[in-house]
Amino acid sequence: FFIYLFNNLNIPVNIQQAARIFMTSVYLIVLLGLFFYFRKKVSAKFLIIIGSILCLLIIQLIVKHKLPHFSVYFLVIFLIFYYFYLSEREIIHFLNITFLVYFIFSFILFLFPTLPFINYEYHSYPNRFIPWVTRFLGIEGSPAAIDAYAFLLLIVNVRYLKKNPDPVLLLTTLISIITILWTSSLSPLFAITLAFIFSYFLYRYSIISISLVSFLPVISIYLYRMMGMDMKWFWVEFTQRRIQIWDAMFTEFQNKSILEKLFGVIDPIQVESYAGITNNPHNFALFTLFIAGIIFSILVFVVLVISVRKIINKPDLLIIYFILFSSYTNRYIISLYNPVFIIALLYYINSKRTEPHRNIL
Repeated sequence: FFIYLFNNLNIPVNIQQAARIFMTSVYLIVLLGLFFYFRKKVSAKFLIIIGSILCLLIIQLIVKHKLPHFSVYFLVIFLIFYYFYLSEREIIHFLNITFLVYFIFSFILFLFPTLPFINYEYHSYPNRFIPWVTRFLGIEGSPAAIDAYAFLLLIVNVRYLKKNPDPVLLLTTLISIITILWTSSLSPLFAITLAFIFSYFLYRYSIISISLVSFLPVISIYLYRMMGMDMKWFWVEFTQRRIQIWDAMFTEFQNKSILEKLFGVIDPIQVESYAGITNNPHNFALFTLFIAGIIFSILVFVVLVISVRKIINKPDLLIIYFILFSSYTNRYIISLYNPVFIIALLYYINSKRTEPHRNIL
């Protein structure tokens, strides 16, 4: 969150660029430091795979002629938060404390959107549930991300509070309910519905279900292309026009060179020009595919399959699938803007492991 706020300070562009390079370099130094720290605790196979990922980052740097910030952030977060074993209680408290920090930062910016030193894109949206109140916004200047995180916290806490009443968790649960009503977003409801279907009806086939969940954005695009005009209109309205953005973005990706398809695009995403809609991709899977390329996306998919394949508990799968489905309606779920979601996903999966420091790769 501090990095995000720093990136949005009203400072000259050249200083911002230098700061991004500096932060990426720090991430890389941390990554190399982890190698030295773990060299006697992990297998040679693990180090070879991580070394291969580093080679992928170097290739991305050569192909794209710039530091692959996105891949570096993802990889370092993965190493730090996946490898360590934590109990479910520790993870629950991590999620709650992080939400409080997120809410406080967002609340301050929401009350004072015109601070002279912050580039905060404030938008006034009408509330769907409370007509006389405007929708609450996160630090990104949008209800997206904080709405899903509040809903995630609610379903995690409700389950945990049944066994372990905790006044701090009760407080954050209350704040999460207020946030859900204040943001009045429909996307989390859509995500929890899909998560319920996949976790409760396909829980015995976790590899099949996680594969379907992972490829759902691309599957939905191809289904959309085969629909008639009436069904297309319905799907556009149902997804709040996001399917048009996804389709146009995927078409743009298909038109890229082989190198860009494999290692990510060089040019920044100009989503506002797609389909005549001013909006962001709102889809972490397509965002990952576009920015990081096919190889990196396959890596993410393999890690998900290996991580989820032995989890057959329905409530656990519900939470994991909710995070993934929320990411398909929200770009911020994986990017620098809000790395908390990927941390939450990895932390939660980590807590379900039967032994600490298991080399899943």
